[in-house]
Amino acid sequence: MINMSKTTTTAVALIAVILVIAAVGAVFINTNDSEKAPESNTFTDMAGNEVTVPGKIDRVIVTGMHPIVPVYTYYADGPEKLVGVGSPGLQYAKSGILGKIYPSLDDIQTVWPTGTATNAEALLQLNPDVVLYTAETTSDYNLLKNAGLPAVGFSTAMGDNSSEGLNVFNHLRLWLEQLEKVFGDNGRADSLIEYNNEIQSKISAKVSGISDADKPKVLIIFSYTSSSLLVAGNNHYSQYWIEASGGVNAAAEVSGIAQVNLEKVLEWNPDIIYFANGGTATPEDLYGNKISGHDWSQVNAVKNKDVHTFPSATYMSYAPSLEAGLVLQWMAKTNQPEAFDGIDLEEEVSHYFKEFFDYTASEADVKDFLAGKPITVH
Repeated sequence: MINMSKTTTTAVALIAVILVIAAVGAVFINTNDSEKAPESNTFTDMAGNEVTVPGKIDRVIVTGMHPIVPVYTYYADGPEKLVGVGSPGLQYAKSGILGKIYPSLDDIQTVWPTGTATNAEALLQLNPDVVLYTAETTSDYNLLKNAGLPAVGFSTAMGDNSSEGLNVFNHLRLWLEQLEKVFGDNGRADSLIEYNNEIQSKISAKVSGISDADKPKVLIIFSYTSSSLLVAGNNHYSQYWIEASGGVNAAAEVSGIAQVNLEKVLEWNPDIIYFANGGTATPEDLYGNKISGHDWSQVNAVKNKDVHTFPSATYMSYAPSLEAGLVLQWMAKTNQPEAFDGIDLEEEVSHYFKEFFDYTASEADVKDFLAGKPITVH
């Protein structure tokens, strides 16, 4: 009886060990299977095309989609897989603060340094796994498809002409979500989207309680020279920026980007003026009447020294950009200083770059950004 008991106990113990080993092996097998990247990934892109991209992507090209260069660089936490671009987006990215954060931006090949035409032969020589292009440029899509290259369209269309349809945050969110589809979810899209949602909610909560009578008349100048004055009207990004930050669009009677004369601006008499990032004119040009033949001295914004330039760090921030959350806070505090006196902009800028880029912004970085110092494109 004693020997049988020992034998039985030994057998049971041996079986238990075998079961444990088998279970551990199964865990390793299942873990390895679950972590294995799919051979390909198929989805509908922003151009409405069904596209299939490789499950493993090591070589990326961006053609004419300007803002996607810095957005992709953020999403990938570096440009190491970006082998070529055909876009000024690279110039903005490497000449702004991203150039300090990711100095390897200087090493990326600019495939089409002059002009915007996409060249299939130049693309094929770089052997890309995927090409990111402007969804509205159907000629690029056809060229890439005929060359057998996976092509993903990113749209610049503004959607319907409402504040929601023109919301720059919506565009940025859609771009980030599509990058997730292309490259997989690494958490970086969600974290920035969540931050931007919090900023919008915080600003909206206070702006919604401000009456129209207490909102300044705001004008956004898209570009300005002695021969051309282009302002942003009611069917452009300006509609979102101004309304979301507690202002009234002084140029609401015109649509989109419109050519106007100084007499029309004098008629509107804006309280605050902003320069979008695309031109070379500065607030000092208006304060000093430096544009030949134009006298701005009777405009309220000029008399009160309330003319500003959109701040930029990675791209022209009037358009959808990574720094949109900072810009909205800056603009809200400029338009409604009393309502947003609790926002410490220098602290917000420092936090943003540390949180999303693990970069400690210098005092000069912060001040240059808030002062609207233009990115020097080279």
